[in-house]
Amino acid sequence: MLGHAPIRLFFLRRAIEGHISDEDEPDNILTILVGNDANRSGDPYRVWIAAVLLFHLLHDDFEAKNMTMKVAEGDSENGEEVVTCIQALTGNLIAAEQKGEDERVSIGYLMILCSWLYEDHDAVNDFLNEGSNVQSIVQLVIQNSQSRVLVCGLCAVLLGTIYEFSTKDSPIPRATLHQLLTTRLGREQFADRITRLREHPMVRDFEVLPQNLSSSQFGGLPEVYFDKTFVDFTKDNFSRIIRAIDRAPGLEVPVVANGVQKGISRELVDSLKAQVEDRNQTIQKLETDVLTIERKLGQEQADHRKAKETAAIELNRIKNVNEALQRNHEEDLQRILKENRDRDLVDQRAHEEDIRKAQHELQKAKADSEAAANRVRERNDAEVKDLKATVTRLRNELENSSKEHVQDLQTAHEDWTAKLESLEARLQRAEDKTSDADARAKRLQEEAEAKGTAREKAQSELDDLLMVLGDLEEKRAKDKERLKALGEQVSGSEDEGEEAKEDDVD
Repeated sequence: MLGHAPIRLFFLRRAIEGHISDEDEPDNILTILVGNDANRSGDPYRVWIAAVLLFHLLHDDFEAKNMTMKVAEGDSENGEEVVTCIQALTGNLIAAEQKGEDERVSIGYLMILCSWLYEDHDAVNDFLNEGSNVQSIVQLVIQNSQSRVLVCGLCAVLLGTIYEFSTKDSPIPRATLHQLLTTRLGREQFADRITRLREHPMVRDFEVLPQNLSSSQFGGLPEVYFDKTFVDFTKDNFSRIIRAIDRAPGLEVPVVANGVQKGISRELVDSLKAQVEDRNQTIQKLETDVLTIERKLGQEQADHRKAKETAAIELNRIKNVNEALQRNHEEDLQRILKENRDRDLVDQRAHEEDIRKAQHELQKAKADSEAAANRVRERNDAEVKDLKATVTRLRNELENSSKEHVQDLQTAHEDWTAKLESLEARLQRAEDKTSDADARAKRLQEEAEAKGTAREKAQSELDDLLMVLGDLEEKRAKDKERLKALGEQVSGSEDEGEEAKEDDVD
């Protein structure tokens, strides 16, 4: 039966229904373990057997554990304190130790609690909801170290299991539990209690010791303290439980059941907490902004009301002033019109007088201007007569001076003509000399070809002749410029004749 989960759940469900029903079931395992009169019979095995049965129904079965966690004692509607099943089992364990009952009773409770809380964050948190339970279990480890080795060791295992599977969000945070275990109990004492439990003959030699009535001595109770499944479970996890206290509080242990992490992922929880914190900060900021905006709006509304009241007062004042102005407007208008008419009449009379004066002055000015014009006309006529006489005299003088100038020009022309004829004769002579020089040069060249020794002398004479010819051409050019300055026209043939004359002269 204990190997099949559906059958175990059936028996567990039946036990839970019988316990919470109004019927009296004194032999119900939950009634025996959770009820306050659990040990009245004085038989420790009554509680021990009930504990072993519940241990097998819960061991390594999360569905069964969750079902049993819903069992609670007390009615909150009637004002009674509600005590969960785990807290009730823990309370009975502590009460049994305080009363000094047989250690089999305490071992029975401890087997249930150690198995139930193993790899179950919800069960651990349920246990830690009653903070005094941890202090009481630590006290049991410290006080009963010598006389009750088994109970003391199992209490240490229970503490290690609670710390191993606690979280920072547990009712007693993981860091607080670690500080409590290391300060009040200490690592050495914690490891020593678990080691002594593991080395105890009832645990170490469990497989070879008889687990029946034959183990009893002199008609006493049999030496049966543990169930085989629990012993195997404890031996498999001794090392992990001992090392649990060495794990830093920040390192939490995830629980995986059937390939799925049990509970909520720590990373997800931290992420959601960070998001909630961000949202809260955003909400606080928005609320602060809303309050600021509301204060500004209130201030602006107050300013608006004040401005509106001021505008109303000013409007009333303007209306009163306007009414007063309207009442006095007609009188002022009549008075102004009368003053304007009187002033216009005075201005008109003054204007008419000014016009008469202006007409008189205009007639007088007209007569004066006509007299002045006559005087100016007479004076201009006299000046014109004088100018005409001056023009006639100057014209005569110009004609006389022109005749004299023509005679001077004719005389100068004749002089220049004579000079020109002389220059042309000289030019002809120069040209003749040039021809002679050319012939002579040709003759000299022929002689030079015949006589090489006379070449240098002929070349010298030729250079002299060329210089003379250059001087003649320069003089001829100057004579042509003088003739042009005198107004004479010089043709190309005349230029050549003049060059020839200058050569003859030279």
